[in-house]
Amino acid sequence: MALAQTYFFFGNLSMLIVRAYNGFLTSAVGYGYLYGIGGVAIGMTIGGYVFRHLSNKVFKYVVYAYIGISGLIILLTV
Repeated sequence: MALAQTYFFFGNLSMLIVRAYNGFLTSAVGYGYLYGIGGVAIGMTIGGYVFRHLSNKVFKYVVYAYIGISGLIILLTV
């Protein structure tokens, strides 16, 4: 696992450097990144709260239902 994390870290770091060099790293991108990090923090907080209050049986049902509905949406929209 650590090898994969290292690979993705250096891959993403090199792409960040290339994008910054080519002028794609702007203040608008920085603001979008900060809003995204805020969304991730809110989602993790809500998800952690919900996860603590669900039994394993209900959690499994929710996951399978989500996968099934997502699959149907993909089949019907493509």
